[in-house]
Amino acid sequence: MPIRETTNNLPQTFKKRKSKIIRSCVIPVRFTPDEREELKAIANKHHISISELVRRFSLRRKLPPALPEVNIKTYRELAAIGNNLNQLVKTLYLGVFKGVDEDFFYDLKKLIKKASLEVIGTA
Repeated sequence: MPIRETTNNLPQTFKKRKSKIIRSCVIPVRFTPDEREELKAIANKHHISISELVRRFSLRRKLPPALPEVNIKTYRELAAIGNNLNQLVKTLYLGVFKGVDEDFFYDLKKLIKKASLEVIGTA
């Protein structure tokens, strides 16, 4: 059984988008363990699967830009802050958290979302 490569530890933005194209044709290709590790390293750097990497190389398609690890860590941190902000807004709606302007939270949430998208290069 072949080993499947996944990128489950990536933010939602980096996860593979579902395509309407069903890839049903398989072309077996053999690599040495060292070659496979090299492909795996390149694929991880670009946050794509080894299959997608080989497909792009063989069809001469461009690779997605490699993101520095600091950008990914910053994105995750901003996502956590955004989650906490959502919890604060929820308490505001429930009436538990009083005396704070609602617009402040919405503006802050928009800024965090904008910053997180800029960090990963999709803004």
